[in-house]
Amino acid sequence: MIRSPIGDVDEAAERDRYIDDVGHYFESAGIPRMAGRMLGTLMFADPPEMTAEDLARALHVSRGSISMASRLLVVSGLVERRRRRGQRRDYFAVRPGAWTDSVERRVDQIVALRRIAERGLDLVGDAPSRRRDSLAELADICLYFEREWPAVVDRWRRDRSPRPA
Repeated sequence: MIRSPIGDVDEAAERDRYIDDVGHYFESAGIPRMAGRMLGTLMFADPPEMTAEDLARALHVSRGSISMASRLLVVSGLVERRRRRGQRRDYFAVRPGAWTDSVERRVDQIVALRRIAERGLDLVGDAPSRRRDSLAELADICLYFEREWPAVVDRWRRDRSPRPA
């Protein structure tokens, strides 16, 4: 049992709620809930890697659901697939540095979005300003974050101090 502001809480139930919250967060960001739940489960894994079978059993889902979620998480760079010598099954773990790298990669997405906005501006040409306003705002904010984001990530890397265990 753990103490919380609402009294003693069963640790497993609280962990399950947390895993579901991670799933809902990722779903709100356009990523399948199952991928978020898998990621939440891996954050609690001890040892820090699990097989697809372990994940399916822990989440009460099919191996197919884990297969789809794992492909998405591996491609995104948040999770890595590992092999152990002499074993045929894959193990999954949260990739070290995944969160910082994920935030750092956002600048590439910002650059791509700015380029799309600028192409749109070229296409509308000298159209009335109301047709250009949204595209101009998008290009401007992307350009701003394109300049600022790398410095923010650099400050994070420089200033980050490990949390106490």
